[in-house]
Amino acid sequence: MNYLRTNPNKLKDLKKAKLILNEAHNIATTELLCLGDQQKFIEIFNRNGYALALFQEGKTTECINILNEKIAMLSEIINEKNTNSHFKLHKTVLMYNLYQCYLKEDMIDSAEKTIKMVIDSDENDIEYKYDLVRFLIEENRFEEALEELDNIKNTNNPDCYSQNSYLGYCYYLLEDYNNSKMFFKKALDYNYEDSKEEEALYNYLLTLEQVLEVDTIQKLKAKYSNKKFVFFNKEIEEIFK
Repeated sequence: MNYLRTNPNKLKDLKKAKLILNEAHNIATTELLCLGDQQKFIEIFNRNGYALALFQEGKTTECINILNEKIAMLSEIINEKNTNSHFKLHKTVLMYNLYQCYLKEDMIDSAEKTIKMVIDSDENDIEYKYDLVRFLIEENRFEEALEELDNIKNTNNPDCYSQNSYLGYCYYLLEDYNNSKMFFKKALDYNYEDSKEEEALYNYLLTLEQVLEVDTIQKLKAKYSNKKFVFFNKEIEEIFK
């Protein structure tokens, strides 16, 4: 997997990665290993890696076929063992990868069904729920996204930055700029990561511009006068004018 993921970009080699994965797959599928379910598990995750290589090559349909086949294998093991062990956890990983494939192919119904299955499989992972929120926002289903955010607030310990940012996005796209401003302000205040500060500031400035709060914009301009922006520099400077 080093040639697919962990190596620096210059050392990544898709062709070599596929070759090694196929060699490992040949070993993993030989009956001489006699490892039972663990052997199946090794084979399944080898093909998950191979599916990633196909995904990077743009061969999404082939990737979908492999993932569905291996998810079915994991389901069979789980049902036979009647277990909630690591097999179920890894099935969730494969289903999430399948969700990414459906998104790339614009298979919207399949994507929605799959991400909801992922959440049902691992209700404690809040990031999967935020994936569903992003999906709903992308589909312009803002009211449903707000409902999902409310569910997260009531059933999980929400990430303050993500929760308020997504609330801000929903209300902004619903043209409720006062609520949007409130939540984007909270996101900016709650954020503690330098990498997210620029985005949080830009979102808040957008809503301030909509409600014509010129004084607040000027105060922020003074506060961030020595700040070097990277991703939203042009947009932020335009608002600060």
